[in-house]
Amino acid sequence: MISLNSIPLHPSITLIWRLAMAVGGGFILTSLFCVWLSQQLHTILGAQVTSVFIWCLLSGFALYCALIMWLVGTTKLGRTSAIICLTGLILWFSLTPVGVPA
Repeated sequence: MISLNSIPLHPSITLIWRLAMAVGGGFILTSLFCVWLSQQLHTILGAQVTSVFIWCLLSGFALYCALIMWLVGTTKLGRTSAIICLTGLILWFSLTPVGVPA
């Protein structure tokens, strides 16, 4: 059985994938998390959506920085990429479309 660790990759390919996941994947995951969290706080606590969304965006900056540091510093890039993608898919499918009652 061939594992991902046994496949030789050129260091520039790994660097490009790492940066693409850090910048693009981190942005997408942070955006999805901010929207998801503001929807949940609005549904559960009845908070105003716009003010909660602004606070989520402000705290999302810290999440984005943490994701970038995690993706740049990880030694298991395949596993980390899978975690980022699965978390993004879970957040995407748990969102409620705008204008549709929950």
